[in-house]
Amino acid sequence: MFSRVTATFYVHLAPKFVGAPMRGVEDHLNRMLLKYNDQVGGVVLSYRNVQFLSDTAAILYDSPFMHFHISAELLAFAPTAGARLTGVINKQSPSHIGLLVYNLFNASIPAAQLPDGAFTFQFDDSAAYAPTGEDEAEGDDGSAPRFNKGGKKAMINGNWIHSASGSVLEPGHALDFIATEVVKSHDFISMKGTLVGVEYVPPPPTTVPTTPAAAAAPNSQRITFGDDDDDEEAMDMEPAAAAVPKKSKKSKKAADGEGDDASGDADRKKRKRKLSQSAAKEEPADDAAAQQPVEAAPAPASVVAGAAGKKDKKKHSKATNDGEKSSKKRKKE
Repeated sequence: MFSRVTATFYVHLAPKFVGAPMRGVEDHLNRMLLKYNDQVGGVVLSYRNVQFLSDTAAILYDSPFMHFHISAELLAFAPTAGARLTGVINKQSPSHIGLLVYNLFNASIPAAQLPDGAFTFQFDDSAAYAPTGEDEAEGDDGSAPRFNKGGKKAMINGNWIHSASGSVLEPGHALDFIATEVVKSHDFISMKGTLVGVEYVPPPPTTVPTTPAAAAAPNSQRITFGDDDDDEEAMDMEPAAAAVPKKSKKSKKAADGEGDDASGDADRKKRKRKLSQSAAKEEPADDAAAQQPVEAAPAPASVVAGAAGKKDKKKHSKATNDGEKSSKKRKKE
C-alpha cells in the first residue's frame, strides 16, 4: 500500500535557478506532491535523497532552460484492489457509507457491498425530505431515490445500524473495509470498498454521565460568568488555569455593606465607636459657637474716609451748581 520508489526525472529549470539548481529541483518535486504519478504508480507523499546524475546541464538551441537528469527516492500511496484499509465515517445515506482514509483519501462502500441482513438503515425523523416511494424514482442500480418529481434533491439523514449488536455507525467511527476498486481522477485517487468478508467490530461504548456532578471532570470546576446578564455563560476550567469569577454590582455592594469576614466587622465597629466618642466631645463647643451672635467686623478707616470724601465732593458740586444757576437768573433780570 505504501511504497518507496527510486525514480529518475528529466528536469527543465528556468534561468533564475542557474545559481541555485537544487532549489529549482525542489520546486519541481514539490509540485508533484499529493498527486497521482503514473511513473510511480501512486500518489506522491514525500521525497528524499535527491541527486544530480550529471555535473553539467544542457542548453538546447535558443531555449534558455537548463536540462539534466536527477534521481530521488519517493514515498507513494498506492492501494490496490483487495487491500484492507481503515477509514473514518464522514457521511451516510441509504445508498452508501462514505469514509475518509488517512484524513485525505475518499472511500465509498455501496449498500450492495454490505453483508446481507447485517446492516439496516434507520432514517432520521428530522430529515427534510424522506422517500415516499411514490414521488421519487429509484436509481438504475435499485438504490434509494435522490430526486423527486419537482427536481428537488432528497435530503435524507440517518445512520446504518449493525443488526446483531445494535451498534450505530456514527460519523467519526473507524470502520475496516476491503478495497474493490481504485479510481483515478484529476491527479488524485478515490476508492470503493466492501464489508463482505470483514468482521465488524463495534466501537467501544461511550459512557454518558447521568448527573451534573458526574459530567464534570474530577479535577475541574464549573465557573459561571456574568450574574446580571440574561444569557449566562458557563465553562469548565482546570484549577490551575481557573479565573476569578466576576462579581456583579449587586454582589460588590453587598460585600462592601455587610462584609462576610468577622475581623472586618470588628474593625468597622471600633472605627464607628471612636468616631461617635470624638463627635460627642466636639458637640458642646459647636453648640456654644452656634448660640453666640455674630458681629460684623468694623470697616477699615481708609474705606470710611473714602466714603466721607465722596459725600463732601457731592455736596460741593451741588453747591456750585446752585450758585451758577442763581447767577444766570440775575443776569437775565
